[in-house]
This record gives sequence, structure tokens and C-alpha cells, in this order.
Amino acid sequence: MELPTGAGKTVLAVAAMVARSVPTLVVVPTIDLQDQWIRELETEFDVPVGRFGGGEQTQESITVSTYDSAYLRADDVGGDFGLVVFDEVHHLGGEGYRDIPRFLAAPARLGLTATFERPDGAHERVEELVGPRVYRLDVDDLAGDHLADYEVRRIEVELTADERETYDEAQETFVNYLRTSGLSMQSGS
Repeated sequence: MELPTGAGKTVLAVAAMVARSVPTLVVVPTIDLQDQWIRELETEFDVPVGRFGGGEQTQESITVSTYDSAYLRADDVGGDFGLVVFDEVHHLGGEGYRDIPRFLAAPARLGLTATFERPDGAHERVEELVGPRVYRLDVDDLAGDHLADYEVRRIEVELTADERETYDEAQETFVNYLRTSGLSMQSGS
């Protein structure tokens, strides 16, 4: 599912968990998101929620893991979950993370993201691992009704010589990273 930030991806995942009523693994990219998911799930289900990551390795009927920990643990716990939810599923396009869904036997899989397509084309691999994108809404589809109205404005600012030098160095680092990692920046237009 591809929905913009704030559109209710977590609510959809909770609904899937209720509907399936099976042990569930939620995989997230960062510790901050892991903490956020755990708080939400503990409130929603009033049960202890397990954690793989952030120095903890506790498994419960609902467990939230970082992608890094899921990569390390998927082989051990692959048959323990009936549903796996991949938050920011586009991360599965990365080389090592592709193994996570291969080791998880969960017959039900839900991928959530605000940005499904990757500039490197790796989103095609995500479809092989989790299934095709079945639903998509753009921020413009929800603006005004479900999300706040917004306006995009480009504001140009004058940089001091020191700020310009810092900016140029950061931009060069970014461009070099893109070049060495094989990524290309493409506009949506």
C-alpha cells in the first residue's frame, strides 16, 4: 500500500492484524519508528509487544523489529509469524534486506510506504518479495479532506560565503555518494 505520511498506514496495519489474528512481525527501518509502533500496538491491543533491535531480543505474539535485526533473526524465527508488516517497504529493495522476506514463512504480507518506486528500480524486487502494490493514493488525493491543505513554495535565500562553502561541500558529498552507489536522481516529471 502506498499512502502519504499521515494517511493512516499504521491504522491499516492494525486492521490487518485484527482480521488475521495470527502472530505478527512488524519490520521498521529505525529505532524511533520501532518505539512509535510499540507504543501504538501496546495501546491498541493491551498486550506486551516484543522487540528485536535496540539491544533487545524479546519475542511476543506481536513483535516489532528493525530491518537490521530482522535480517539477523529471520532465519531463526521465520516460521513463527503468520503475518509480517513491512513499514517503509521500499527498504526491501536494498541488497541485504531482500533476504528478510525469503526467510519468513508468513503467508500474509503487508508492505507500507509513502514512496514505493525507487530511482534504482529496486521496487520491482519488492513486488517479487511481498507482492504487487494493491492500493495507492497521492497526497493530492487526500489534501483538504483527510490531510491538511498545503501549498508548495520555493523560497530562494542568499547564503554567506561560509554557508555557500558548507553547502557546496555537502552537495559534493551527496553527489559522490550517488555516483559510487549506482543511484541516479530522476525527477517525477
